This record gives sequence, structure tokens and C-alpha cells, in this order.
Amino acid sequence: MRTRILSVDDFPYGRLEVKEFGSGKPSVLVTAAIHGGEATGVFAARLLSQYLADVQLSGTVLVVEVSNPQGFRARQRCSPYDALDLNRVFPGKPDGTPTQVMAHQLAALAEEADYVVDLHCCGPHGSPYILGLFRESEGARELAKMLALPVAVQSAGTEGQLFVHVSRQGKPAVIIELPGGGEAGTVDLVAGRRAADAIRGLLVHLGMMPGVRPQSGPQFYGPLERVVAKDSGLFIPQVAPGEVVKGGETLGTIEDRPVIIEKAGVCTVVRPPSFVFVGEGLASFAPQQEVHEEVGC
Repeated sequence: MRTRILSVDDFPYGRLEVKEFGSGKPSVLVTAAIHGGEATGVFAARLLSQYLADVQLSGTVLVVEVSNPQGFRARQRCSPYDALDLNRVFPGKPDGTPTQVMAHQLAALAEEADYVVDLHCCGPHGSPYILGLFRESEGARELAKMLALPVAVQSAGTEGQLFVHVSRQGKPAVIIELPGGGEAGTVDLVAGRRAADAIRGLLVHLGMMPGVRPQSGPQFYGPLERVVAKDSGLFIPQVAPGEVVKGGETLGTIEDRPVIIEKAGVCTVVRPPSFVFVGEGLASFAPQQEVHEEVGC
């Protein structure tokens, strides 16, 4: 293993540590904690680094376990130095604010790589899924198929995100969303191990190390939709995060009144039992795609 230190500035936590395993092509970049509070991704990246330290690779894996060290130290999404969201400023600026310089450094690393996997958190009440520009990037779709996770969700393509920037340069790039994160820096140990295993499976698929290729690819879904409360009161969920539902199923109840999910799809996030008010979010839901979209016709 080799370690690069990328200097951002001379303030505390102003360095990016890049762990480099193997050499040559293909090259895979794995990043975590672009949003500082999203700690399950850091755990997954560290597991991956520990594993790769003892593996002979045919190719290169770059791992940035903490891509936003200032935000990670503060356990918050944005940098405490310039209040910018790192995942909204890519490709960054070499002479900008601390966050813009970090984005510039990470974008340069992504330009070295053939594949990019960015680890994020969807909150403590979520379930793992892959996020990508699957409708416009066949490379992203093929990358998702090599990751042994059951759900892949079409991204809305918000500009300034690392994987969007990379995808629109013609390279395969995805996010893996994991449960956990928040102000407490919560880590979901099971989901973190699952993500690390999924990336190891990717390396097997790419021929970078020996092993049995995972055969179970994801089901592809449309962009996330938000299910909001139309009543106020006690919400009791009847669906778990990650559960696939049919159209007309009951998400849960508010004061014994059913909340109906009108379409078929998967609930990526479901609010736990809690008192809610009109307009508050109850779930994030990805609708099932039409068959012709799923097969890429």
C-alpha cells in the first residue's frame, strides 16, 4: 500500500489521505464521507482498505476513507470553514475556498480512475441502494450490475456531485447509499460490511483479484419520490426500509388512517413510529420501471 497526502490548506484537517493498492489498469476510485456526517461509508471504506492490504491486485484501487475531513470532524454535511456542500461544487477550483479545493483534488483523482464508487448515507432509517445516471450512462448501469446489491435507483442528476461530474465525462460512476450518518455519526455495521463486500465483488468482476463473481445484480427503479403526511398524528409504519411494495399497499397509518402507496416500487427510507404533521416526510420511494426500461431497450 502507498499513501498520498493531498494538501488542501494549512488549517486543521486540511489534508486528504489517499490509500493506493496495486498498480496499473483497471483503476477504481472509492470515496467516502464527502458528506462529513455519513459515517457508515467511512467504516465500509476502512474495511475495504484492511482487506486490500493483504491482496495481490491486477490493477489499482484508490481509497479515500474521509473525503471531507473538516465536515467529518464536525459530523456535519458541509464544511465548517466555508459552509459549502462538497457534493455540490464538483469539479471544484484549484484556487477556491477549502471545499472547492478539495473538490478539485478529488476530481483529479477521479480522472485517473476507470470506475468511481462514492459511499454515502441515506439516514438511519434507510436501506442500501445504488444511485446512478442509468438512463444516460450504460457504463453506470454495467457498474451497478457488478455490485451485489439488490436495488439501483435512477438519479435526478443534480449538478456538482462527484458521480454526476464523472458520469458526464463518459466514465462509469455510482453512489452506494447506506443507512446511518447524522449528527451522531451513526454507523450501520451490517450495511457497511455489505458495501465493502459489494466492492470486493466488483474487483472480482473486473478481474482485479481472484474469487467467485457474485451473480445477483440489482433491480433498477425510477427516481426517488417523497411520500408526505396528509394528516397530523401518530404515524405507525407497516413497511420496512428496503421492502418492495405493490401499488395500493399501505405504507402505514396516521391515527389509524391508512397511508396508501399508489405505485409499485421500493421504499428506500421509512420513518419510524413518530408524531408527524401535514407535509412532513414519511418515506422515500423509488417506483418500479417499465420492463422496456429495465432491459435497456
